[in-house]
Amino acid sequence: MAGLRILHLSDSHFKAFWSSDYDRIVRQINDAEVDLICFTGDFVNKSDVRRNAPAAERFFTQLRSRLGIFACLGNHDGDWLRTRAAQLNVTFLEHARLLLRSDAATIELIGLVGVSREDLDPAFVQSIPPKSPDAVRIVLCHYPDLLPVVKNSFDFDLYLTGHTHGGQICLPGGVPVVKHAALPRRLCAGVHRINESWLVVNRGIGFTGIPLRLFCQAEMLEIVLRENQTSDGLR
Repeated sequence: MAGLRILHLSDSHFKAFWSSDYDRIVRQINDAEVDLICFTGDFVNKSDVRRNAPAAERFFTQLRSRLGIFACLGNHDGDWLRTRAAQLNVTFLEHARLLLRSDAATIELIGLVGVSREDLDPAFVQSIPPKSPDAVRIVLCHYPDLLPVVKNSFDFDLYLTGHTHGGQICLPGGVPVVKHAALPRRLCAGVHRINESWLVVNRGIGFTGIPLRLFCQAEMLEIVLRENQTSDGLR
């Protein structure tokens, strides 16, 4: 499992136009030749999901990774978007668990609800079996503040999430003005060690509301797994 490269994307918030910047991002992602792409919701802006979907389809159908693209929905996406999985070139994981084989290793992906926090299914969360010591378990969930619920139910290695945009408009030093989540401000972006797991909060590549980012750059995160499980075990 050491050396596995995961690209974490989130919150693209595509609208009904295409920018040459998107072409550059696609080239950058494909040139990186990552093993796995995980997207944690808000493909499109909720202003008009159907009208905005073609830009998302154009973007995601161009992306390449060895093991595929896996995603959960976000609160902007709406239920209709889940029917577009084939057009988007992604596998949606909603209250679903999937095992992938990579060489001699096993990757376990668990996708949770994205459109609304209230749709989280406690029965599904409680049905997750104990984690195999030979597998890496990755949770995809749009909402970072569902972490305590998940953590109280089953163990995992990575919790990949978004939603906060890192604040989008921040004070100097990246301190978010608006958190969009019931988390301490320091946990609204970045990579954090939580007990024996990692919380990865992606600032996203898009924006919503005011078309502006301040002291909060857009980002794509490449995660590289390493052998040790100390604080240096994730890059």
